[in-house]
Order: sequence, then C-alpha cells, then structure tokens
Amino acid sequence: MKKPFNINCDLGEGLNVAPQLMPLIGAANIACGGHAGDHDTIANCIRLAQENKVLIGLHPGYPDRENFGRKTMAMTTLDLWDMIAAQISTFMQIAQKLKADIHHIKLHGALYHDVAYDPGLARIFISVLKNYTDSWVIFCPPESVLAETAAYSNYPVWAEGFLDRNYDDTGKLVSRLETGAILTDPEKVWQHAAHILKTGKVKTISGQELPLKVDTLCVHGDNPNAIKILTYIQEQFQNGGI
Repeated sequence: MKKPFNINCDLGEGLNVAPQLMPLIGAANIACGGHAGDHDTIANCIRLAQENKVLIGLHPGYPDRENFGRKTMAMTTLDLWDMIAAQISTFMQIAQKLKADIHHIKLHGALYHDVAYDPGLARIFISVLKNYTDSWVIFCPPESVLAETAAYSNYPVWAEGFLDRNYDDTGKLVSRLETGAILTDPEKVWQHAAHILKTGKVKTISGQELPLKVDTLCVHGDNPNAIKILTYIQEQFQNGGI
C-alpha cells in the first residue's frame, strides 16, 4: 500500500506501539536511551523499520526519564557533548550490527527546542555530529537557528511540522501545559495536516495563519490516538484527500 506524504513518528519510548505504527509512517525517530529506550527497544525498532522500508533515525533526548525529556536540563558544554555523543554511539553500534542504514537525526522534547533556537547549543550539536557523519538529514523546525547552522555546515535539513500539535501566534508549538496543545481527534489532525500541505500555512490556535513549509510532518508515538490518527490519514490519502 502506498504511504501518504512523509510522516515521521517518535518511537521506542516504552509504549510498544511500534509494530502498529511502523507500517503507517515514512520515517522513524528511535529513542536512544536518554529520555526513553534501551538496547532492546532500539534493536526492535530498527528491525521493524527495515521490514517496513521506513527511514531510520536517531532520537536523542535529555537523560531525564522522570519528565520524559520534556524539561530543560542545565548542563555544561562538556556534559551536553558527552550526553549526545553517548546516545549516538550506542545507536550506531546497534545499527551496524543489524546492517541498517541511518537516514536522519531528530532531537527530542526540550532538547529539540533548546538546540533549535539557541545558537551556542546548535553549534555544539553540529560539532558532535561531525565526529560521526556529514550525511545524516537533520529534522528541525523550519527557519530555526539549528536549520541555519546545519545548512551552513552542509548538512541536509528537513523542515518539520507537527500533525498532532497546535501552534501559537509566534509560530512555535503551544505548551503542553496549555489547553488545546495536543490534537487527538483523527479528523481534526487530518484537517490540520491537509491545510499545511495544501497552503504552506498553519492555522494557529487563535485562528491566525502563518507560513509553514515543511518536508516532513510528525505524529508523536505517545499520542493516545496515534494509531487511529495514522490509520485515518492513510484512509483519507487513499481516497484522494491530498
């Protein structure tokens, strides 16, 4: 079955949904043992991605399982470097054993947002990455500091939008602490996605429209309706919705 536009999904985060979600996505961001995941979940997700011809990516996050990597951690430059490098190294070792090609890297949670908009953190991240590869695609917000830093360093970048999250009037994601931040109704998620893809704009939570041109759209694997959402999107796509 043909898959719809490029949907990526965060997986390997302990919810055991990868077998159901993998056939419905184009790219998998696999937790590397920071905010979630371990050797077994990484290996299982890589195997599932290989079986379903899904692009394989790393999903490093702050090592804070209690808060699922969604709170900023104060770290020295050296500690941040070591933390990211350790997760990359672990993932690469497992991928090499499974003869899996790595396509991309996408940071998780608070680390994703911190690195995306802080020039110093973006430079540290790119410096770590240079020790491993110069070819992985970096998933990050469009027109972010990280997108600019990565492009300057000749890394391919995929601008990312979010299927199951609302945006505020500044163009950033509505905080998860606020009402309406997360979209769980499959039909509303589809309308949200279709509008982005058809118009190159996102309708914010207040009803404004802002430019949002993306290469890939994310559904969070821990969204309680992730399977229903992706199944509904697949149905709409097959029926010619996009």
